[in-house]
Amino acid sequence: MAARRAGRADSGRPGPDRAKPVSRLPIQVDEELDLHGLSIAEALAQTEMALARWGRAPDACIRLIHGASSGDRGSIKGALRRQLETTWKGRIRGFKPEPGNPGATLVRPGMGPKSPP
Repeated sequence: MAARRAGRADSGRPGPDRAKPVSRLPIQVDEELDLHGLSIAEALAQTEMALARWGRAPDACIRLIHGASSGDRGSIKGALRRQLETTWKGRIRGFKPEPGNPGATLVRPGMGPKSPP
């Protein structure tokens, strides 16, 4: 029989010591590019080369680490987003921010139907 604390009814809800862990499926990343410290032009060139390397690989995923900026015009994050939505649109199957990490974007290179990583 479970002991109760004096003056408190057991609500049956998990408390801090009984919380269930949240499990996440790991994302398989084939290449990771850390773009910190690069100019926008250098970051775009590095990304362009990675897209060329992985363009024909089925189910490849590239993690672009750009930092958690606001995505403004003068940021690597913003420049990457614009390129992915326009110039590179026909060369990728999809892209999305990495779950739980606003400083990285996951990209699925290759032609085909749009699907997020």
